Amino acid sequence: MLWKEGVDVRPMMSKPTFYRHRSELLPLGIDIALPNEQVECEIIPLFRKSPADQSVFRMGYQRVWSINRE
Repeated sequence: MLWKEGVDVRPMMSKPTFYRHRSELLPLGIDIALPNEQVECEIIPLFRKSPADQSVFRMGYQRVWSINRE
């Protein structure tokens, strides 16, 4: 839905069509006459892989393995 992305949909349709759609959407809590100010959330990754992290993990694994074998 373009309105959800912040686009003014009023010029895209005739006046009767706009108000017909608006009257059908109002019971759902959506008013297309007002601009949508809802901000979409971006997902921020909690973990990031990098070559350094993997090499440190391998070194730590080798140390733990050698300690447990003794």
